[in-house]
Amino acid sequence: MSNRITLVTWILIAVAALIFFPWLAYRVWLSSFDSKRPFVEKEIERMRQAGLPVDNESLDTWYQERTDPTDAREWMETGQFVESSDFVTLAQGVPQFDPKTPEESEWTPDGWPAEAAARRLLKDTVVLREKIRTLSRNRIPVRYRIRFNSFQTTLAHMQLLRGIARLLDVECDVAIADRDSIGLISAVQTHFDMVEVHRHEPFVVSQLVCSAIRRMAYASIRKGIEQGFLDDSAIESLSTLLTEESLAFDSLRETFQSEMAGALPMFMNLDEYVLDDTGNGSNGFSRSLVTGSRRARYNDIAHYIEHIQSLSNIDTKSLDEAIAQAEKSEEELMRNVRNAGLLGAPGWIVTGVAAPAIAAIVSSFAEEKVQRNFLMHGLAIRRYQLKENHQEHGAFPDSLEALSQIGFRSKDWPTIGPKPFGYRIEGETAILWYTPNRVGKETQADPPSVNGSTPYADQLSGAVMRLKK
Repeated sequence: MSNRITLVTWILIAVAALIFFPWLAYRVWLSSFDSKRPFVEKEIERMRQAGLPVDNESLDTWYQERTDPTDAREWMETGQFVESSDFVTLAQGVPQFDPKTPEESEWTPDGWPAEAAARRLLKDTVVLREKIRTLSRNRIPVRYRIRFNSFQTTLAHMQLLRGIARLLDVECDVAIADRDSIGLISAVQTHFDMVEVHRHEPFVVSQLVCSAIRRMAYASIRKGIEQGFLDDSAIESLSTLLTEESLAFDSLRETFQSEMAGALPMFMNLDEYVLDDTGNGSNGFSRSLVTGSRRARYNDIAHYIEHIQSLSNIDTKSLDEAIAQAEKSEEELMRNVRNAGLLGAPGWIVTGVAAPAIAAIVSSFAEEKVQRNFLMHGLAIRRYQLKENHQEHGAFPDSLEALSQIGFRSKDWPTIGPKPFGYRIEGETAILWYTPNRVGKETQADPPSVNGSTPYADQLSGAVMRLKK
């Protein structure tokens, strides 16, 4: 009898152990998520004190202090008109707006089939373009209001600016065709002013749109340099515009800090904002994305904050070092997500989704800075020509080092990788080139040859400058 009692006792103990220890492990697992809560609350308060929006109330204050609602409405209406069917009718036959026009219709030094359509569009949009100039010239910051609990971003609004920038691009093409340096400078200035109005939006995607608009202006400047109609005054004006323009690469820390604050609603109040009454996910999230432990959001947001804070140490003094650090940071994040395991995974779910593609973003912003430096070299070559004999057909410098004779130091305007920009003279043409970061890590020995089937043709064609005498 005693043996039977002992056996039953041990069986009961074993059953209790099978229940208790998993339960204990589960409680320990849950409590581990609460350990990050003080850190998260402290960081959110720090962001609040720094003036970053961390909830709907602080977001309202943030917009009221920084936004001109009248100008914001004017920008929205202008962008929407450029996207409207009425404007599409005006822009028929213009490559920047009409997808039916063949590639051959775009501006080239050898001819411009779409010239009549482009000039007609500019004639029909005089008032609109003056409005754009006025709004841009004011440089009054504009931001498009969102609500934290709506999971909206400003990307749709920012994308409207691309249409406005394309209209300015048409203006640049006409100015280049007319060899009108004043018209080119005016259109480029408006490009840059428009970016300045919008460049403080607290989302990386907004900065990418601003970067794309700047690059459109860069492409027009490159065409102007190649055609050789810029005089000393025009070269000086364009050089000043390029050196004074704020670049996304130089404000990476500010951009990522703002992005961190803007991502907070993806982590906070998940029950209220992410899951609906049926337990199904809303706003693109599914129940499986956030359950398993809603308490894990403290770990999740802590990991996200730590990741973004690590980006504050990126060395923006060096293009190569910044890209290398961004790649390392992204690799570490992805490794942590992969190694979290089944129990740790809930603490990395939203971080893995919300963390921007750091390496690609830093590389893109670095490429924009290289393009600026590329243009500065082209302008310096033209300035050297004019200083050489003060005539239209001045001599090209034998090397980029010779630009030091006019006070331009090539090493102060670097490219990505160990090699400087490529340069050579072929007959009556000086060729300046580099290799975009997406294509290679250093400048190749020869300028890239580009045709319709060449991989990265758009990037490569913008990385070669052929300066005519």
